[in-house]
Amino acid sequence: MNKAGLLYSLRLSSLFVVIFLYLCVLLNSAMINDDYMALYTIWRMSIGHVGGVDFNIDSYTLLFDLLTSIATLLEPKFELIFLFRAIMLLMILLISCQLSYLLQIVVSKRVSFIAVIFLLICTPMYLRGLDLRPDLFILLIWLQIIIIFSGKTAILSPVKITYVGVLIGLAFLFKFKSIIIVLPLALFFIQEMIIERRNIRVLIGAIAYLLLGVGLVIISYAWMLGFDSVIQGYVVVTAKLMTSSINGDISVSGLKFDILKQAFIQDALFWIFGLIGAMLFVVKINRFSTKQRFTVCYLLLLALASVALNPHYFAYNLISLYPLLLILVAITLQELYNLLVNATDLFYSVSILLGAAYLTLSIFHFYTYASTDRLSHQAALNEFILGNTEEEQAVFAYEGIGLFRPSTFHWRTSKIRLSQYFRGDYDLWQEIKEAKPVLIILNYRLPHWLLQRDKQALFDHYIIVAPQVMAPGFSTFNQRDSYLILSGAYRMNNTRGKPCKLDDQWVEDGTILTRQEGRVKLEVGTGGVCSLSWAFSKKSINRLTTSNPHGYPYLLRSSLRFN
Repeated sequence: MNKAGLLYSLRLSSLFVVIFLYLCVLLNSAMINDDYMALYTIWRMSIGHVGGVDFNIDSYTLLFDLLTSIATLLEPKFELIFLFRAIMLLMILLISCQLSYLLQIVVSKRVSFIAVIFLLICTPMYLRGLDLRPDLFILLIWLQIIIIFSGKTAILSPVKITYVGVLIGLAFLFKFKSIIIVLPLALFFIQEMIIERRNIRVLIGAIAYLLLGVGLVIISYAWMLGFDSVIQGYVVVTAKLMTSSINGDISVSGLKFDILKQAFIQDALFWIFGLIGAMLFVVKINRFSTKQRFTVCYLLLLALASVALNPHYFAYNLISLYPLLLILVAITLQELYNLLVNATDLFYSVSILLGAAYLTLSIFHFYTYASTDRLSHQAALNEFILGNTEEEQAVFAYEGIGLFRPSTFHWRTSKIRLSQYFRGDYDLWQEIKEAKPVLIILNYRLPHWLLQRDKQALFDHYIIVAPQVMAPGFSTFNQRDSYLILSGAYRMNNTRGKPCKLDDQWVEDGTILTRQEGRVKLEVGTGGVCSLSWAFSKKSINRLTTSNPHGYPYLLRSSLRFN
């Protein structure tokens, strides 16, 4: 096989392998906190509830509205996660096409393909790329605007510049931080004014059409959803987030550095190639045309702004950063490719072998993650919830783990919003007493993020019935007065199979009895530990326990680690 045929086969096979592995991730990867938040919010909105009125929201995005329109057509099922992940995978494929187009402005078609494959096997892309977040939608819009900037004709025509305004308006609705696109936009106008010597009136007119496009999107959005709903949802939440970001209230010291350091460790070659590409761009800048220079600058300006201006930088933000930095990696790859073209057969063969070895190692690492089932225990928990609770019964976990069951008003919080709870903006235990959840799911947030008084109240009124799962009840090895938070069927248990005394009445081990909310007294008779807990069927509890033999957590945080 000749050189061209060998490279073509390698590229084609790697593409099919990467797509297959992303499909495996779609089916196997665990749901993280953002996935639960999105699904719970979408479900509440699909049944007519208004964010900020019927349930608290501290993060709002157009993505919720788009996915809600799909959810209203379907039954609330756990399998919605697969459909929504498929949409995210489609976004990754579209972004890959956009990147290929932009890279070909600077490098060859072959190199652009290799660069995109290189990107797709980077850790953040497959670990966090399918999370139900708006980042990919924003990135798609950013890249489309840059593609328009890089166009050849009539860029300042009313139609095109209004279209750009529409895109900016959409991006802003996905997340207000997307407004940093105005930085490359400003660079574009400077380019048009200084280099292209555009008339100032033309530029002012272009800005007017730009604002028209933004206004059309915002007004249309408010008209379709209702102005009151938009104000309660998007406007109020976005205003609070913007204020907190400006004041520095939601910044986490050292977080940004830790995330970037971890990213470098995970994908060292990507970052090394990026640094080399930056040096090559500076040293050989005269070899690049004006169009190429500005295309690189647009992407790098967005990349730098997305890091520098983000007060709380998390692992999921890397799925925007990596594609924006890919242009530098592509410049390095182009330089290596140029060396290979004129290289000896031995050097060429060794280089191909090294490249294939790196690709194989990366794909093996990718495969290890993609092929491991990390979702089935979460699906089993959801099956348990749907099969053992009524529609109106609440489930609480400081996150939307209940998915299709109600929760407290403040059903979730993030670390950057935890200060609201600590300073007493709301009383979590009071909300729990009002909601009376029949299940509480323990996780890295619960009970660790609770004040001591709320943590104590939680364990005074709830008892563990399965690993990481609590239900109303309590236990004692002597005598204890407690308060049942919820009326319903309870089961008496004794570790030695002996009877226990409940309110001065002997009750046999395993007896199911109906109790009303209120105070009760439980006593141990002839040894053992007595417990009174919500009477879920033993078969269901056993099935839930065996579905998670390794004790995987039900709630996972967004990170670069293989959860």
